[in-house]
Formats: sequence, structure tokens, C-alpha cells
Amino acid sequence: MTTVNELFKIAVIDDDADVRDLFEIQVELWDRQPVVFSEDRLGAIEGFLERSGGFDAGITDFKLQTSGYAQFNGAELASRWMRRKVPAILCTRFESAEIIHIRPHLRYIPAILQPDELKPEMIERAFERGLQEIAGRFVEDRKPWRAQVHFLDSDNTNPELMLVELPSWQGSDRIWVSRSDLPAPLQKLVRPGYRTFAQANLGAEAGLALYLTEWEVRE
Repeated sequence: MTTVNELFKIAVIDDDADVRDLFEIQVELWDRQPVVFSEDRLGAIEGFLERSGGFDAGITDFKLQTSGYAQFNGAELASRWMRRKVPAILCTRFESAEIIHIRPHLRYIPAILQPDELKPEMIERAFERGLQEIAGRFVEDRKPWRAQVHFLDSDNTNPELMLVELPSWQGSDRIWVSRSDLPAPLQKLVRPGYRTFAQANLGAEAGLALYLTEWEVRE
């Protein structure tokens, strides 16, 4: 298994050059080499992943689409890196309303740091967690479990959003999921009262940290 000491080249992604410079400084303070992409636009994620490489881990901002810098957000990028066994950090000060766009990727985002937390010791700790999850070892609040999901209602102003609860989760929050983030066969089935199963980190302490993935389709 790769160790955190073997991570040397660190990709830094942000649409704001000033923020990107701050990422670079923290990577250098960690005695690592930042890898910066000079492209004005990153384009679609598949193309970017195919033509980028040469780094051991990555740090990305969440809001990459606002300025047209990329056709994907940082949550999707971080999760795709992790699936490729590249440890990743999502660095963002996101609002609670944005969790709807982060949750579909959260299973493969082991560490979210706010910009003022991006310090060498925190970077190292976050990448260590990423390496552990790549190896299949999870801390309790990140470990996936098969969990029943109850669909309660749809949003009055946006029927794409469905309110769900997990009876076996210790938290009291009900969370919103987007119909478009569900598997295509499931999108046609969900309605208030529908029940199915998904993988969820039932040890999560708050709804903002809860992920749902590997949805089961039940007729």
C-alpha cells in the first residue's frame, strides 16, 4: 500500500489563480511539489482525466463551473480521482444548500477541508485517510452499511428533489436527494412511500456528512 510519505507531486485545482497560489504555498510548506495545470479551461471531466496525470494526490476547490473553468465540480473530480486510487481533498467553504451536489460523490470524498484548514498537518492527515479508504479501511463515521431508505415527499417547487429518511441511522436529519442522481431504473419508481436500500455511512453524526450510494432497484 502507498504511504503518505510517498505522495510527492500534488495536483492543485481552482478556477481562481490567487486561491490556487495559496494551495501551492501550503503544498510547498508540506515539502511537496505542486502540480498546476496551465489550461484556461479544463473542459469535460473525461477529457481532463485522460490528458492529465503525473501526480500522486490532488486538492481541488468545489466551485469550478461558475466561471466556465470546468464542466464539472470539484466533488465529482475528487471522487473520480479516488476511484482511480489517487487520494483527494475537496477544499471548500460550501453552503448547506450545496450538499445536494456533493452528496452523490461523497462516498469517494474522504476529506473536506475549509480553506483556512488547508495546512500541512491537515493535508497530511486528510491524504492518510484517503489512502486508508482506497485500501478499504474506514473510520466508523465513513464505513458503508446496507441501509433502508424511505422516500417521504417531493419538493413543492422542484419535484426533482425527494426527501428521504434512514430508519437505522442514529441522526435525526431527513435529507434531500435528487432524482437525477439515482440509477435510471430507480428514477421511474421513486415516489412518496417508496422504500429501497442503499449503502450509507450510518456512523455519520450529521446529515451533511451522510452519503448514499449503490442504490438497489426494488419493484
